[in-house]
Amino acid sequence: MPPSYPLPDSYRIAFEAMLLSCANHCARRLGEFVALWPLQGREYRRCEGILFVGRAVNDWESPFLFDKLTTQQAVEHQVCRLRDSAESGEESPLLWASEPCSGYNPHQSAFWRVARRVTQEILGAGDKWHDRIAYSNLYKIAPRNRNPADWLCAAQALHCARLLKLEIEHWRPRFVLVMSGTDWAVSLLSELGLGFTYLNSDSVQAIFRFADTKCLVVPHPQGRRERPIIDAVITAAATQFSDVSI
Repeated sequence: MPPSYPLPDSYRIAFEAMLLSCANHCARRLGEFVALWPLQGREYRRCEGILFVGRAVNDWESPFLFDKLTTQQAVEHQVCRLRDSAESGEESPLLWASEPCSGYNPHQSAFWRVARRVTQEILGAGDKWHDRIAYSNLYKIAPRNRNPADWLCAAQALHCARLLKLEIEHWRPRFVLVMSGTDWAVSLLSELGLGFTYLNSDSVQAIFRFADTKCLVVPHPQGRRERPIIDAVITAAATQFSDVSI
């Protein structure tokens, strides 16, 4: 088995700080919310695996109410549940992204169709491609079955930017593919002062470098032709950063 890279305690502390801050600022907001602890495939290897980043989780395990998470103890308990679910199971943590299960069909998701083809074609991965990747989102907290509204994005943006920075530093992926569009990615990642190179393309819209990692921003593929996005990502991933001109 390849080495495992569970996210360190420094990440847990930062995640707890995000959740507690949001709960205290948003305690009067009604409804159930969910949070995603990032996932790493069982065969993921540093400098080889790909980190896929979406906008925000649509639904997830262990939903919560903000007004129940206003103490450090409650937040620690919630984060422990999320982390155990992501890192302690016997099944591959990302099997659900490859095979229909528990009422979710990833074959109907443009995000996961693109992730599958990119991973298979770049890494030569077969049916177990989901074990070769890591998965996260720009925004870690969302209402159940909906994208986060502007107020929730604002409440967590700086925390989420720092969390993504920690994920990239820890997992050291071959490259990062942000499938959100520049409207989502730039507004959040500008919190880190990153410089973007914008491309005149409907496929790869922007690139940026974080430390030694190339990061590509493409539009969310829902409702778009997927093959041009896949081909553009494959080309950009194989090209020197300064030469990308898709």
